[in-house]
Amino acid sequence: MKVIKSIHGSLGGINDSSSHHFKHSTWGDILSSIKRVKLKGIDSLSYCVHKIGDGASTSFWEDTWCSDHALKSLFPRIYMLDTERHCVVKDRVPFQGLCSNLRRHPHSGIEFFQLSNLQARIEHVVLSEQGDSWRWTLNSASFSVASVWYLIDSKLLDMDANATRWIRYISIKVNIFIWRLMLNKLPSRIT
Repeated sequence: MKVIKSIHGSLGGINDSSSHHFKHSTWGDILSSIKRVKLKGIDSLSYCVHKIGDGASTSFWEDTWCSDHALKSLFPRIYMLDTERHCVVKDRVPFQGLCSNLRRHPHSGIEFFQLSNLQARIEHVVLSEQGDSWRWTLNSASFSVASVWYLIDSKLLDMDANATRWIRYISIKVNIFIWRLMLNKLPSRIT
C-alpha cells in the first residue's frame, strides 16, 4: 500500500480522471477495471469503508469514515474555514472544539449549524490502540472476489425465473438451439 501511495498519491489514483500515469501497470489495469464497472452502475468501492482504530491513517475531511460521505461534502462551510484540511482523525478526536483550527469563528447561521452537527457527529467517536483498517460492507465476512463477482452478476446479468433444463438424451446443438430460442436470441436477418 505504501508503494501505491508513493507513486499514485494518497488515494492511489482512484479519483484521478487522467489515466496516463497508469499505462502498462498492474495497478492501472485494476483501476481501469473498477472505472469500467462503475460506468455500468456498479460502484464496488462504495462497499469499502474505513474502520477507525487509532485514527492515524484516516483523513478527517476527505475519507469516508463516520457516515456515507466524506465530512468535507457534509460540512463544506466548516471545511473551507479549516486551516488544517489535511489532518487525520486522531488530530481531531476526541473533539475539543474545532474553533481553534478555523481561520475565523463561524459568522452565519449555516456555519453555526454545520459546526454543531459536526460536533454531534464526532463527539462519541472513541479511538483504540489498533491501527486503522478497511471493512468490506457487502457481506458480513471479509472481502472476497466471489462477493464482487456475485454483485456484478446480479446487476448485469438477466436472471430468469425459469432455469434452463439440459436434456442429456438430446444433442448439445439442439439444447443450445432451444435455449437461445427461449431467450429470443436466435440470429436472424432482422436482428
